[in-house]
Amino acid sequence: MEERIIIRKAKEEDAGKILEFVKSIRTESIFLGSHPDDKMPDLATETRLLRELDDNMYWLLATIDDELVGVLTFERNIKIKEKHRASFGVSVRKEHWGKKIGNSLMEEMLEYARNMEGLEKIELEVFDDNDRGLALYRKHGFEEEGRISKAFVVDGEYHDAVIMSLFLK
Repeated sequence: MEERIIIRKAKEEDAGKILEFVKSIRTESIFLGSHPDDKMPDLATETRLLRELDDNMYWLLATIDDELVGVLTFERNIKIKEKHRASFGVSVRKEHWGKKIGNSLMEEMLEYARNMEGLEKIELEVFDDNDRGLALYRKHGFEEEGRISKAFVVDGEYHDAVIMSLFLK
């Protein structure tokens, strides 16, 4: 039987599941923005954050049989001079890589972003050796704008960041 992947907007009551997801995936890949020893928000803080999400912040969850398997967080800049730009991050539980979950999350996010008045550009940073991530972003039309040398250090090894963007207009 084929697994049914559900993509939906995050709700306040998802706070605990999101925290557990983030905590568990931080050891699955070096390509995530956080380290296993980074401080995590507590449940009350995460719940408040989800309660206060507005139209400029769009969090998506991917579930299989009620298990959280992927998260995408999208945030539009709120400063007047930067309101035409937004950024996002996406992560998928390693055991579910290759099931097009990241692709589904991105398609949903891009549909939302294309309907935002005045939004012109979506940006991201990705490890230069994250071939899966780079391929996913390129598939959706993101192009490299530049690099930050030695942007990340993992176990004493430096990695460059590739700055990518997609122009919506």
